[in-house]
Amino acid sequence: MFFGDLMKVGSYRESIQQYLVAVERKEQRSVKVTQVEEKPVYRSYVRLERNSIQASWDTGMQISVCTKPLAIKLGLK
Repeated sequence: MFFGDLMKVGSYRESIQQYLVAVERKEQRSVKVTQVEEKPVYRSYVRLERNSIQASWDTGMQISVCTKPLAIKLGLK
């Protein structure tokens, strides 16, 4: 997932736009700092048809990430 992809998601776009406006005005004190909770990453090798790949297990995030070469290889759009 790239920055441009995040900008297509409404909630991320609004947050990023608010932050950029605050930075431009140099009012960084008004920017709310969010606490990021670290969670363990679980990975394993899985086979999808003839393709063996390393996968990260779902941690409850709302966005799934896949590289473009893998998406092409799997025939995803």
